[in-house]
Amino acid sequence: MWKPYVSTIRSGPSNPFLGVFEGEVHTWDASTVGPEVEILRIGKGQRSYCTKYREALIGHKSIKCVATNDLDAETVAVLETLPCLEQLQLSHRRIPSSLNLAGLSSCRYVMLNDVRQLESLDIVANMPSLECLFVRGPKTLDLKALSTLNLRELAMWCFFPWTEMDPLFSNTKLEYLCLGGIKPAPEDCGRFRDLKHLEQIEFNSSSHPFDFYARMDSVLSKRVDRNWRLLVRLAEECSVHPGHPLLQASGSRQRPFCELCSPKRLEKLAVCYASLTGVPLPVPKVESEQFGMSNDGKNYRFFT
Repeated sequence: MWKPYVSTIRSGPSNPFLGVFEGEVHTWDASTVGPEVEILRIGKGQRSYCTKYREALIGHKSIKCVATNDLDAETVAVLETLPCLEQLQLSHRRIPSSLNLAGLSSCRYVMLNDVRQLESLDIVANMPSLECLFVRGPKTLDLKALSTLNLRELAMWCFFPWTEMDPLFSNTKLEYLCLGGIKPAPEDCGRFRDLKHLEQIEFNSSSHPFDFYARMDSVLSKRVDRNWRLLVRLAEECSVHPGHPLLQASGSRQRPFCELCSPKRLEKLAVCYASLTGVPLPVPKVESEQFGMSNDGKNYRFFT
């Protein structure tokens, strides 16, 4: 089964989406580009790698991935001649606004990391084969170009108003969606129903209130995998009631609590959940244990 690229290939928590193909071969020698090279890395100050040795690169039949922290029109022109190029990783604060990658006809994955001064997604507009797009860094971003794409995976770690997200929902074939730094209003949750093929969705769990996740649970199909659980039991026990694990609700400003010490807090969560979904809040039981590991490294217990 085809698996989401950006969610399964990771290199660590600081750069979670900068994975490449299994069995990659690094080449830093600017004097030779062998016919068997599949992964090409162009480091800072090595732009001559694509200019001085252009004859060796143009039409190269094996290169599948190019990673660079510099990009200009000359480099794009060379990349457009690579028939097997599937992935482009770009990490640079400044990208010329005039650049467009639509000529990369076989490119399926584009990773734009640390592109802090990127103002729009016009650089990827009309890319015919693009399936996966990862963007991290911009504080503002014009998303109109998303309406020209037909993505299966989209991950954005940036900050901009939710009112500018309309083009996202034109990508109705999305299977994986990560909106790391985006804060949609709870009343806009219903728009996610338009994504009929969605299989996995992720948000920054500390950025949204509990009612947001309650609304999302009522909107999303049960088959959609999500990176939050509304209520879990931690391995940490209550100091007043030894042997009784604490509860932890999803959402910002939610601290662990004991329902025996704070019954009104649990009641408040239950009322909120029921009012939004029409069903009772599932409260984990103490006697049915299944251990897991949370994103912050704390042990917790899942209950079904």
